[in-house]
Amino acid sequence: MNIRNYISKAARKVGEFAGNKGLKALLAGTSAVASFTVQDARANIVTETYTTATTLVADGQTEYEVIVATDSTQHPSDQIVSSAWDVVVPPFITIISAELPDNLNNPSQEPNDYFFNYSMDSNPGDTWNRVDSSIDSSGELTENVRITALGSGGPSNRVGELGRYRFTVNTNAPLGEASFDLNEVRYYNSDFFQYKSPQAGVTIVNHPFNVISKQQDFNGCMQGPIVNYSLGDHCSMYDLDSDGDVDLVDFSEFTKQQ
Repeated sequence: MNIRNYISKAARKVGEFAGNKGLKALLAGTSAVASFTVQDARANIVTETYTTATTLVADGQTEYEVIVATDSTQHPSDQIVSSAWDVVVPPFITIISAELPDNLNNPSQEPNDYFFNYSMDSNPGDTWNRVDSSIDSSGELTENVRITALGSGGPSNRVGELGRYRFTVNTNAPLGEASFDLNEVRYYNSDFFQYKSPQAGVTIVNHPFNVISKQQDFNGCMQGPIVNYSLGDHCSMYDLDSDGDVDLVDFSEFTKQQ
């Protein structure tokens, strides 16, 4: 993300929200960054990544979702009026799309949205409520920012989602445990205190997932003919003879396809 642009925007929005307490003067130049107050790190805003499935198949086609969420309950009186973050994407992941918790409504009508029911800054050509689906040259999604609209305030003492990203796992992915990561995580409250990573008021928690091969996934599903898979179970993709189970007949056909 262009940090200078984000900080300038955040300074303007928070300055307006706080009643023009001289904060607009910070916009005079890039030295404004040094004027920000970094919040006491003894209590942190927790920001985390987690995938909606903990076991991921490296088949290059099954779609999964990773969620970035935040918890500001350690600062119950702070109104959080802006946030920004970079997602560090493992090199064997292909990002398909990115969405806000509520991609349709402003204010958000999704109860799991951290900014649920708050009007967000979203002007044509100058949208400061967005998530990024384009990996840059450093392997990161850097255009993630959410700022509330003038006069809207911000959520306090809340846990909720910031953004969602759909992805697949490449067929050449290393097997085993891995995770997404976060960089340049920043929050501002209505008094223009800044929380940022690393080590300045933000704790990052990256929940791991486990990558398995398609063969391992098939083996885990092959329980027929004694056991049938349940309706809606992903194992149905391996029922290649459509008889309601995954057995040696399916294994024979599966190996031909590999």
